[in-house]
Amino acid sequence: MGKVYYDIYVAIPYVKGITVERSKKQGSNKKKRVFLDVERVYNPEKKYAISTKRITIGYCSDVDNKMHPNTNFEKYFPKEWLVSTAQNCDPKADEN
Repeated sequence: MGKVYYDIYVAIPYVKGITVERSKKQGSNKKKRVFLDVERVYNPEKKYAISTKRITIGYCSDVDNKMHPNTNFEKYFPKEWLVSTAQNCDPKADEN
């Protein structure tokens, strides 16, 4: 899954294929994960698309509609990643 950036808060993207749920492998005390359906196949019998490949792009935070992104978020949402890192950077650290 990659590194999770717990010091960065990002709004959960409103894109088709995003789901927020608790993983079945995890216990009830774990945080909810934000998944992105990378590949979807339309099933004509059921008349809807079925996810064939799903990745985790982050974990839900305590703040409403916000999440902690991971490296997959950086890969699939580069614009949002640049905006979030610019907002969350510490100006004192850049003085050197």
